[in-house]
Amino acid sequence: MQLSNEVQQLIRSTIAVKEEQLIRQLQEERRDIAARLAAKGLVSSSTRIHQDIDAIESFITKRMAAHVDSYLDVLLQLGIKVDLLLEAEIVRDLEGIANSGRHAVPPAISMSNQKSMLEAYKVRLGQADKQALAHGKNRVRLVRLKDAQPPDSPQLAVVHNHSYTAKGSNARINVDSTDNSSNVVRIDVPEMLDLIVQLSKAQGSPEIQQAAGEAKAAYPDKSVTATKIAAWVSLASSSAHLMHQALPYLTDIYHWLGI
Repeated sequence: MQLSNEVQQLIRSTIAVKEEQLIRQLQEERRDIAARLAAKGLVSSSTRIHQDIDAIESFITKRMAAHVDSYLDVLLQLGIKVDLLLEAEIVRDLEGIANSGRHAVPPAISMSNQKSMLEAYKVRLGQADKQALAHGKNRVRLVRLKDAQPPDSPQLAVVHNHSYTAKGSNARINVDSTDNSSNVVRIDVPEMLDLIVQLSKAQGSPEIQQAAGEAKAAYPDKSVTATKIAAWVSLASSSAHLMHQALPYLTDIYHWLGI
């Protein structure tokens, strides 16, 4: 479906508020890096460059996540389901902002290797744009697949198995407690990845099986795992049944990755 002008305006205004905050945070962080390294006599060092790039990479990731959050939160509040047409519309918008790195300006410092410095910005920030876009697309795709599930379909029912481990002399687990105590949930990411591998072996092509194995092997490196699981989703999305069965595990993995 196509979003109405009112809904689009609501999403744009939500994005604008979040983006303004992120830009302000980025500017403050870059100034802090410059001041901190200047105090150490490293104002024109490669350390300054790499830390500056790190800050912009973080901004790129947060900015894309903010755009996706704004879309999905507003749609959820209004009860609007994501179909193929709406997914394509959201993805076009995400692709339109996936060039943050191209506009990043290196700090005005004197270095003998200006050319390599500029190349470092181009390569690293370009890669950050690609990864952020891939994660954003995957999140939208997962929501679209969830929204497409028949509510009364037992085949696509999500089953959650809970395991609790309590240790210590006064250990306890509180579920729906009345004493304001907290419950801590630990996601067993290796187990989730192993279940993805098992599903892929049962229903996927050799390419899908290989991608699942690579995602599992990448743990616990979050950056590599994110890249590998994105590659798996890209391949597995051709099988609606496989993706439906993997959704609860992917949700936990994405929660661990923070995307």
